[in-house]
Amino acid sequence: MRIPRQRSMAQWEPLFAVNTAPCLGHRDEEYGVGKENSKAYSTLDQKKLIHIVLIEFKPSLSDTQLQQVSDAAYRLQQIKGVQSLNFGVNTSPEGLNKGYTHSLTMKFSDAYSRDSVYLPHPIHQDFVELFVPLTNTVLVYDYWE
Repeated sequence: MRIPRQRSMAQWEPLFAVNTAPCLGHRDEEYGVGKENSKAYSTLDQKKLIHIVLIEFKPSLSDTQLQQVSDAAYRLQQIKGVQSLNFGVNTSPEGLNKGYTHSLTMKFSDAYSRDSVYLPHPIHQDFVELFVPLTNTVLVYDYWE
């Protein structure tokens, strides 16, 4: 059995580097920001930003309303910067969902796409206007993949 070599702190450092690039880590010229300072980009630039929304709908939610929410959720894919999207129902047999019955999961290439393109976008704002009144509670959790 081969025992893996331990890493020194210097070897781990690049894995946890902080992205100091302009525009919240945005790295895509299509938004008018170049890569003039490529050393400022860390390994976070290569990872995907995962945006998870856990949803507990109100008990009064109708099938028609759920379909409207689902359709509106998938329209979010039209927003530039949303790389992938899934809207689905909880299927875990563990019973630990704490009332959350559905989730919306999206991938972004960077925080700029989420913060400055997706969040203020009119399609997202329309979704929020439709979606929020139909929920008891929502939990949003983002992380780097």
